[in-house]
Amino acid sequence: MQKALSGTSPSAIQADVALELLRAENRILELLARGAPLSDILDALALTAEAFIGENSRSAILLLDQPTGRLLHGAAPNLPASYNEAIHGLQIGPNVGTCGRAAFLNDIVITTDISNDPRWEQYKHLALANGLRSAWSTPISSSGGEVLGTFGVYYDELVTPSDYARDLVQLLSRTAALAIERKRAERENAVFQQQIEALYRTGLSLSSERELQKVVQAATDAARELCGAEFGAFFYNVIDHKGESYMLYTLSGVEKEKFSSFPMPRNTEVFAPTFRGEGVVRSGNICKDPRYGKNAPRKGMPEGHIPVVSYLAVPVISRTGSVLGGLFFGHSQPDVFTANSERLITSVAAQAAIALDNAHLHENLTKQLKLAEEVQQRLSIAQRTARLATWEWDLETSEVKFTPGSAEIYGLPLEQMRTLDDWLKQVHPDDRDEVSKRIEAVRNRGEEYGAEYRVFRDGTVHWVLSRGHVTREPETGQPLTIVGLSMDITERKKSEEALRQSEKLAATGRLAATIAHEINNPLEAV
Repeated sequence: MQKALSGTSPSAIQADVALELLRAENRILELLARGAPLSDILDALALTAEAFIGENSRSAILLLDQPTGRLLHGAAPNLPASYNEAIHGLQIGPNVGTCGRAAFLNDIVITTDISNDPRWEQYKHLALANGLRSAWSTPISSSGGEVLGTFGVYYDELVTPSDYARDLVQLLSRTAALAIERKRAERENAVFQQQIEALYRTGLSLSSERELQKVVQAATDAARELCGAEFGAFFYNVIDHKGESYMLYTLSGVEKEKFSSFPMPRNTEVFAPTFRGEGVVRSGNICKDPRYGKNAPRKGMPEGHIPVVSYLAVPVISRTGSVLGGLFFGHSQPDVFTANSERLITSVAAQAAIALDNAHLHENLTKQLKLAEEVQQRLSIAQRTARLATWEWDLETSEVKFTPGSAEIYGLPLEQMRTLDDWLKQVHPDDRDEVSKRIEAVRNRGEEYGAEYRVFRDGTVHWVLSRGHVTREPETGQPLTIVGLSMDITERKKSEEALRQSEKLAATGRLAATIAHEINNPLEAV
């Protein structure tokens, strides 16, 4: 026999209990204001409902997990633990008891006899085994109408809830919604702060890294953690020493061996938007996406591939507009990646693009510096072999910077040749005046510098040839520096002197022959 809740009237909550209910509500709101755990607040709401409804009622508050559509335990202080455990994770639906149906329809659902209600067919053995005969449930809705959970009431006898009971639970449900939304906002704010900090740390890490492989690994790891993917991959283009482009990849959350047997992704309808830089691809179930499975021979994922249901891919685009690669993430469950996940990964992709650009610049600069060092080494060898040295002479300060080969030409360590006067000391006294005149011609008239002179080195005299180019101040034409070259020409001078001596000997021989000829002619006549 069904029983209506006694001691009530058809109107709303009666005035004689309104004050006491208000005090109870205030105590619950104080818990919320003090930052008490959500479980404590929901327990207080459930106990308040039982206290004001009476008649052996037992209350339960379940929270709806929106992504999965499952009801999770929130509070049920007087229900058996075994029953709470059994209904935890209940999938909502039109024929899933009172709470499952109320969350599905976003409307109050009443079951006056659990044993004879077809909507309880799969679950009535749980309720009856725990002495529950009737139940009703009110959805807990947010200010925007979103279902946050359910507020259920159970009885150990057949009962139909009165208007008073329904109004009371409706009032407590609004308080529950306030608490759930408040705690959700706090949780989301904490997650948001964590994400901002993670993005900041990621930006610092990427901006300080110059090695290409470390950049892509750091970006992949950070992005996978931010979006909650089971695994992630970064496929990126590199240029080899021949200027040819090829693709590499790095993984996060999975061993590389699990991908080593699969070919590189092609420009299929799923991958093409990412590799062409057209935009983000996000799918709650990629296997049901109309772009999926269009390419032969596999028509989808190859055999043995890690299961991918949720899919998120973001292109990584250089500041020049070229596509550097793409970040790809997967999860075996559907609808894991949200719009917030997309925003986070897009931010990481932008940071990764800057880091990759910097890494490429650093790599190119390193190559250029290495090439410059090799050229400098070859030049130094050539200069030492040819006995050459280069120098730069500051006309204002008289400071002269010599290359290492200068020490061999002038016979002084570089640290002893810092100024013009240091250098002039090595010049032969008979040549100093001429060299000084050439220097003054450069300073006063801006003439190009050139001179041949002798220097003392290792107790002997050596000849040096110097030539220099004047650099000038662009507006006034004033000479600023001379960049020049010095060469040891001692051997050349020796050769020239030997040639002159040989020419003298040859001339002497010709003269002697002529004299002999002139003498011999008269003698022949005699």
